[in-house]
Amino acid sequence: VKSRDGHNLPSMQGSIYNLRGQRVLSFELSNPSSEALIPFAEKASGLYLVRFKEADGKLSQIRFTVIR
Repeated sequence: VKSRDGHNLPSMQGSIYNLRGQRVLSFELSNPSSEALIPFAEKASGLYLVRFKEADGKLSQIRFTVIR
């Protein structure tokens, strides 16, 4: 996860879901930084959805594809 503008990312919680709606990974970003690595090397190819919840309650989501 990387900030688009180079600013530090806010503290947030996140969950990654597969297309079946199954949560495959949860994480928490608590140290302000402009980017964070999320371990995802062992997951299968496919489309995934990431849902973020910032400390102030703001929700956002993105989707990404894993191709092996």
